[in-house]
Amino acid sequence: MPKLFFKMFRRRLARADLGQEKGLENPIGQNNCFLNVVIQGLWHLVAFRKNFEACSYHSHPQDPYSSCIFCALKLIFEQYSSADRDVLPPTALRQALSDLFAAQDRFQLGELDDAAEALEAVLGSIHDAVRLPGPAGAVDDPDACQPACFIHRIFGINIVEQLRCTACGDDSEPTTLGMLMTYCYTADLVRSAASHPRGRDFDFLLGDIARDDTRPCSSANCQNQCIVRRFLLDLPQVFTVGLVWATAEPTREEIVPVLTLVSEQIDLSYIFDIPAECQSRSRYRLRGMVCYYGKHYDAYFYDDAKRVWWVFDDATVHQVRPLPRSAIQQQFHTLTMLRACPSSALVLVTNQQRGGVVVLTLRCDV
Repeated sequence: MPKLFFKMFRRRLARADLGQEKGLENPIGQNNCFLNVVIQGLWHLVAFRKNFEACSYHSHPQDPYSSCIFCALKLIFEQYSSADRDVLPPTALRQALSDLFAAQDRFQLGELDDAAEALEAVLGSIHDAVRLPGPAGAVDDPDACQPACFIHRIFGINIVEQLRCTACGDDSEPTTLGMLMTYCYTADLVRSAASHPRGRDFDFLLGDIARDDTRPCSSANCQNQCIVRRFLLDLPQVFTVGLVWATAEPTREEIVPVLTLVSEQIDLSYIFDIPAECQSRSRYRLRGMVCYYGKHYDAYFYDDAKRVWWVFDDATVHQVRPLPRSAIQQQFHTLTMLRACPSSALVLVTNQQRGGVVVLTLRCDV
């Protein structure tokens, strides 16, 4: 009897310590893990969660009606907020994604897919659902978003690219680009770090890689290579960087050097030319990571209130106090069931002044 009592007591303490944190179901054969980490990531992005829950307008897809990503995620968030269960089903969003992308044969039920691509698909679908229609008679542009919806206010990376020739002085016409995520090859990151023996921070290396991007001058009589200047129009609340491996099965020797380069803080002014009024709020802090290894995803997210990291491995939720990089290296070396050494990962870093977040996605380009 005493043993049973203490066992129940420990369970109650564990539940109380978890607070509102919940796991997500992933029965054998369903392969929900890639979507579970996306759900956990969006829930733990406070800026997204508050805007999403406060959004009162959205349009439904006409065919099939069951493919409404907005409704599916809203249902899961309501369960996360109010359900007594410790483990929730991601079924609504899994089904909606499968229906919406059936023609493209992506995100189908039972299939393991890419978490970064799933995140972009979910955000893109919500953008389509909440963006306001253009003026009457105007040609509808599905990518246009004026005024910006909350997806673009939070995740939007809007830049202007301009080529400048250092030989003839010619400047190209500026090109405006908009995206929700940006990518970088891990081989380029390691190569840049090796060229700076004293070591450089993660943001400097990303900027160094960007500065190495050169393109031919468009002037007829000039054979020089132009530098590419990238002007960030405004600071996103969530900045997403994808680190891409060239192989689906990177070795420990390939993974660990990349993890050691991920800084706890980054400054976007090292990566882009940013407006002067944004200089004082361009620093971001690490807030989370989604990892892929051994055909399985799990996630780490920081809890500001408790000053601990939560680990979400489908239905399993627990705390870990080291930073994700340290925890990942430790789990890799000890070969625990966390399988947290990424050939794919998602890292979140908050803006210190605005509560924004950097999301770093590490995946395989195969």
